Amino acid sequence: IVDDKGNHVPDGQTGYIAVTDLSNYAMPFIRYRNADMAIMAQKPCPCGRPSPVIKELLGRSTDIIRTAHGDIIHGEYFTHLF
Repeated sequence: IVDDKGNHVPDGQTGYIAVTDLSNYAMPFIRYRNADMAIMAQKPCPCGRPSPVIKELLGRSTDIIRTAHGDIIHGEYFTHLF
């Protein structure tokens, strides 16, 4: 999970999902940002696997509204208000 500049964000903070896929030898994806936003879990998976765990998937960055203070609000929030 990375910030706007591609820097790693601490677990528990919101950021963009960046993936690496080396299965395509002609054109591998390295730190590819796919416009999805998520929060990484601060605790390991209860199953015991050492892989990183996503705590919450927030959706596409285009569905996100950022306030003047930098807070993030998902666009669906307003649907529930109306």
